[in-house]
Amino acid sequence: MSNLKVSKRAQENIIAIILFLVFVVFLVVSFDYGPRARMIPIPVAVVSLLLILLQLILQNTNSKLDLNVDPANLFKSTKSGMAVEEEKLETIGAAAGKKRGGSQWVALSWLGIILLLILLIGVIPAMCVFVFGYLLLITKLKWYMAACFAAIDTFVLYALFVLLLQREMYEGLLLSLLFH
Repeated sequence: MSNLKVSKRAQENIIAIILFLVFVVFLVVSFDYGPRARMIPIPVAVVSLLLILLQLILQNTNSKLDLNVDPANLFKSTKSGMAVEEEKLETIGAAAGKKRGGSQWVALSWLGIILLLILLIGVIPAMCVFVFGYLLLITKLKWYMAACFAAIDTFVLYALFVLLLQREMYEGLLLSLLFH
């Protein structure tokens, strides 16, 4: 058997083409849904296809372009996710004196916070508060940048679901009690 070397660019193109074909199938299958049921999958498929085409064009026309995400590495990992997590704990957590399992409790806390916010104030305001809090506390982004991203996120969610798709969003218990 010959040892055939495939370049990194060729690997990236193969992965992008496979993803493109998956979204083409996704788009074709979506047309079998009813008119209301296809309101989400068709735009998702079209936007995904456009982004994949953009990626293919950019990575094949600009030789100096270095994309931060390497899709070919998704399938080449030699270590399991648990092994990588163990390494992180040994190098970062042990040096800092942290207990194991702390990150899981933080993740579960964030999940509980978003669910509680949705229950109390509704989906769109909850996402605004959640994105702002996450960017401010976890990523340590400056407050005005976090507020900008939260506002953009809120606008996009509202425009997509309420205006474009004409979906009624859950208002939350507090807003229901106050305004109804």
